[in-house]
This record gives sequence, C-alpha cells and structure tokens, in this order.
Amino acid sequence: MITILFPSSYIQHHQVDPDLEDEAKIVAETPGLQLAVFDYEAWFRKKKFKLTLTPEEPIQQALYRGWMMKPDAYKKFYESLSKMHIQLLTTPKEYSTLHLFPNAYPLIKEDTAPTMYFEPGEHVDVNKITKEFQRFMVKDDVKAVKGSKFPTFFDQQITQEEFDTYMNIFYKIRGEYLTGGLCVKEYLDLKTDERGRTNEYRAFFLKGELLSLHPDSGQDFPDNQPPEDLLKKYNSLPSPFYSLDLAEKKEGGWIVLETGDGQVSRLSPGQSPELFYVTLAKRLLDQE
Repeated sequence: MITILFPSSYIQHHQVDPDLEDEAKIVAETPGLQLAVFDYEAWFRKKKFKLTLTPEEPIQQALYRGWMMKPDAYKKFYESLSKMHIQLLTTPKEYSTLHLFPNAYPLIKEDTAPTMYFEPGEHVDVNKITKEFQRFMVKDDVKAVKGSKFPTFFDQQITQEEFDTYMNIFYKIRGEYLTGGLCVKEYLDLKTDERGRTNEYRAFFLKGELLSLHPDSGQDFPDNQPPEDLLKKYNSLPSPFYSLDLAEKKEGGWIVLETGDGQVSRLSPGQSPELFYVTLAKRLLDQE
C-alpha cells in the first residue's frame, strides 16, 4: 500500500486543500493507494509536521502531492517523516536536483535554451547578457513571473537602469517565494496555433519510465507531440518521480522548457487524475 500525502485546507485541518480535492478523492478510490492529510498551517508556517487524517493501514512508503517547498523545507519535511518511520519516495537531493533549474540545467543542456546563472545577491550586468543573447527572459531557480508588469522577455535595447527597475518588480512579486539566484535564459520563439496558443506538453516520469504525457497549453496540435526519442533521452534523470515540460519551436524541433519534482508539479489542464493515479499505483506496486 502506497500512501499519498496531501496538505490540509488552511482553515479545515482535517480536509484536503480545496485546490487538491479532486486528486485526493481519486487517491482514496484507487486500489493500492491510501490518503493521508497533514496540517498545512502547522507545517508551512511553523515547520511542525502533524497528521490530521491518518489511514487505517500503517504508513510506510509515501509520496507527497502538494505545494512547492524550498529545498531546506523539503529536507526538514523528509526528516520529520523519517522520524515517524515514513519513507518518502524522493530524497532531498533528488528533489533539489529536479526542482531547481541550475541543478537540472547540465542534465538537459543539449535540448533547452542556453542559460546564464547569477548567484543570490550577485549584480546582474545587462551588457554581459546582451553580448550572449539578442532576447532573454528572467526567472529564479524555480519560477518566472507571469501575468504582471514584468516583461515576458527583454531585448538588446534594455538599459541597466531600466532592467534594475524591472528587477525590483520581480523581487517584489516573488517575495517570500523567491528561490535561489537568477536564471537568465535565451528567449526562443515557440510554434503557435491560429489562436496564439503554444504547443506545450507536460510529461511525468516514474522510476525510469514515462508515466503520462498530456497537452499543457490548451493547444490544438493533434498530431504534433514530443518525439519519442526525446522522451526516452530524459526518462532516467536522477530522481524517481519528476516532470518535464516540452514545447515545439517556431522553426521546428522541440525543446525542454523546465524540469520539476513530480510531487509538486500540477497535472495538466484536462488531464485525467483517475488514469494518472491508477497508472502510478500499478507502477509503484509492480516495482516493490
């Protein structure tokens, strides 16, 4: 029996976070899986692990499904569970490798956008960047800023003063969720459909095999999926459970956009949680 750990509602500590209820319901109904819930507020605010819904069978092997944690927090999470004789599938090192882009970059460098990295607190010299990239985007070790006044990309016309002003916006928006330093990636054009939607897919891998592959941008490209050889190339990254975001380039071919820890990567819009968890349970139980 595999336990799936979900964070509770911030208010109702015995209930799963509302945004994860659909997945939790499927887990509770899937043979071979059992649901457990831990106190969201106690963990994310106080770093104290407390189960608020414990399954009937003892918890031994567990997989987390929930919100992102910074690597230090995940390490404490892992250690707290270990003290309770609960073994999480993904170790802190494995989590950090796929969750933080600078760690994953050497593993996917051949098929992702060229990237420059700036350590936390390091001055970002725009001239240094524009000597390498005609256009570039900025994110921290985990996420970019979307749906705001922060530009999707910058070009070679940007001045240092303008860039510094925009970065103040970036830091303000990321706030307490800012993770690590800055990844400056060459901005590449992606293929779009008639409605301007890109052709992106999210793949989940579990223990060296593709677990699921699903459209991730509401696109209409029925025959254009990531090539099988590209998926096979990255089916054995150093983690038992991770995600890979892929996109078709405007001029043709595919790139890897991001990697992610599978525990904190959302399912794609329209993806069947039933199929996802049935397949996950079978794969884990068959490999026990």
